[in-house]
Amino acid sequence: MDLDEIGRRSEELAARLGVPSPDVESGSLPEWCLNGLRLHRRKRQAVVVVGATFDGLSAAEQEGALAYVVAAAGFVVAAAGRDNTGLKRVSRILGFVLGAALSLTIVLGAMGSSAALASASVMVLSVFAFVAMIVAWTRRMIYRTDHLVTEVMGRPVMDMLFAREHRGPRPPGLRGLYSRVAVPSDRQRLERLNAVLH
Repeated sequence: MDLDEIGRRSEELAARLGVPSPDVESGSLPEWCLNGLRLHRRKRQAVVVVGATFDGLSAAEQEGALAYVVAAAGFVVAAAGRDNTGLKRVSRILGFVLGAALSLTIVLGAMGSSAALASASVMVLSVFAFVAMIVAWTRRMIYRTDHLVTEVMGRPVMDMLFAREHRGPRPPGLRGLYSRVAVPSDRQRLERLNAVLH
């Protein structure tokens, strides 16, 4: 694996896609990362971790997989910056409500007050609202990434990526549960692509 070459290719793809170029590093990835790539975020910088599986892909598969993760990295960086102030503001409000409800529940529960139940309900609703917001953001990012990669790289690249994803396993545990909820189905993604591109 030539990380310098992968880094150079990711810079070229980032320029084509109109997004910031992510950092690239090698690492060990779980088997459900079929393309041998995984996106991480460190502070305001996106990092693409390249695993051994990436070397086994064809040149076309490598190009498509790298283009997709570079495009996704651009949206992750934008979300960490000023482009997503609305999401950050809602997150802070929900965090404040959750913290206040938790504190109130503990205090009222210790006092034996029946109002603790109402406070606990607010706390649970805040958690659900926060999760729903993150799921909605994830789905939006996936749709936007699908559209950008299709627009710049062409529909055959996305069709190839869909075919590879369809064959692979889902992540286990909580990550798998989140993936089932937050990641739109292939049908939904294809319908959205067809609607946007026609």
